Amino acid sequence: MTSLVKIAGVLLSCKDKVLLLKRCIKGGELEGYWSVPCGMVEESETTWEAASRELYEETLIQTKYDLTFINKFKITKGREFSCYL
Repeated sequence: MTSLVKIAGVLLSCKDKVLLLKRCIKGGELEGYWSVPCGMVEESETTWEAASRELYEETLIQTKYDLTFINKFKITKGREFSCYL
């Protein structure tokens, strides 16, 4: 049995715009796709911590306030995505 891969991301919006990033890791599974800032949750962190870390790593944006949990859902077999605002 394989373990569940947890992924966390942040949906950033301002007025009528949403921040999306184009995935560009050459040969990566998601190369060329657009997504919110997100990434895998490391073993020692919560999904909230992972979402904050990935937001900073991918955009250099640091959160001033706590992120708000929106929802958690399965995105593919064996993968679960937690979304924050």
